[in-house]
Amino acid sequence: MLYELLYKLLVQPKAGLSDIMERGNLLQAAGLVLAGSLLGIISNMNLSPGSSFGSCILVAGGLSGLLSWLLATAVLHVSATLLGGKGDVRKLLLLLGFTSFVEIVLLPGYFMASLLASAAAELLVLGISFVWLLFLYLWSLQLVYGLPLARGLLTLFLSLLSVLCLLLCWFFLLAEFCTPLFMAAWPALQL
Repeated sequence: MLYELLYKLLVQPKAGLSDIMERGNLLQAAGLVLAGSLLGIISNMNLSPGSSFGSCILVAGGLSGLLSWLLATAVLHVSATLLGGKGDVRKLLLLLGFTSFVEIVLLPGYFMASLLASAAAELLVLGISFVWLLFLYLWSLQLVYGLPLARGLLTLFLSLLSVLCLLLCWFFLLAEFCTPLFMAAWPALQL
């Protein structure tokens, strides 16, 4: 059943999202998000067997993938609700979890692009995945919240803008907190 849903998501995305909303469950979605996060981390680093540092990175990466999924769903839900959409956050959580399967499918493309050592190839694969995920997110918002195309795009834009603002605030707070610690630890670096 899971394979049918994933195949339909890849071949007929709109119909696949409808089927996922009816027949998918959150445990499967969480498993896909976790698998996508872990495979993405493994493909980008050289983990030696028995390395405790590598296993810590994998655990932290898996948790950050799950938290990112929850945060993206929450931000999109708030944005869609503010723009007049009426829907269930659990359904959006389910659909966004299943869309992370696209990242798993594109991992061989990322790997091949990195082997080519070409920035153009890597940008091409990154652009394809971004556009594909953008359409899947847009169709998910339309399906769950009944938003027209313009409001769906506005929801995505507002969500992206709010996440960027939150990250910028987090960066400045982290810099404000860590700079005195860093300078106290290495007094030779002080000017």
